[in-house]
Amino acid sequence: MDTPDQGEGKDENHVEISASSPKQAEWDAKVEEFSHVADKLSQPIDPGIFEAVVALNLLDVNTAASCEGHLDDKQRLTPWIDLQSLEADSLSKRFDEDQSDESLEALRKSNLAEGRKVMGHLDHFYSGRNTPYEKRIVLKPYGDGTVRMEIQETSLDPSGENLTATNLLAYRGELQDFGKYLKLKFLSADK
Repeated sequence: MDTPDQGEGKDENHVEISASSPKQAEWDAKVEEFSHVADKLSQPIDPGIFEAVVALNLLDVNTAASCEGHLDDKQRLTPWIDLQSLEADSLSKRFDEDQSDESLEALRKSNLAEGRKVMGHLDHFYSGRNTPYEKRIVLKPYGDGTVRMEIQETSLDPSGENLTATNLLAYRGELQDFGKYLKLKFLSADK
């Protein structure tokens, strides 16, 4: 894809994107904002999933945490992105205080609604795309309703014992392709 300083450009799907368009400016501002986001260990968003995280947020899907996956002596992690509602922190605090079923259900419903926002994007992304089921991005809810986007095959290998460098690159590639799709969708929407 042409970079913004090259003026008018086309992305890989040949949709005209103006470097000076309001959507491009919004994209650039969000990239700048998220380039300063760090996790609890002061680490930035991993480059292998950065574009997907930015695009999700610009499409009103709130991300809470993410990892591009790692394959080293200390850890064998596959790529994932967690989705939580904007209200998750306050709802979680309320549940921590009262431990009520009602508070937990409110938290779950709020977070699950965030995950449902992605379903249509995934459906469209995979229509016409020849990706084996086990290599597809799936949504996996947790007890508090947090929804994890991950590769189907990895959810069947939580310890990562079968993770290879080749698989890790393929898993990252799938999330990167989804990020490119979401970016295109954002930039080409209602200019």
